[in-house]
Amino acid sequence: MSSTAWGGPEPGTIPAAGPSRRGDEDAADADAAADDAAADDAATADANAAADDAGGGVVVHAARSTAARAVRVARGG
Repeated sequence: MSSTAWGGPEPGTIPAAGPSRRGDEDAADADAAADDAAADDAATADANAAADDAGGGVVVHAARSTAARAVRVARGG
């Protein structure tokens, strides 16, 4: 876009839009969702490690199933 000698846009042109506040809010929401997902992954890993420490077979399967269900509920699913 061309500009006038005084640095402003030429009459009749539309100046380029700057970053919107809404874009900043969307970025913050995305960051918060990524943090939540990382926390969920860490909780699942901790639950799986505890299940492995508890033994094998049905106990491990039940603990992992419970952990997966807790993560789904925490995510709103």
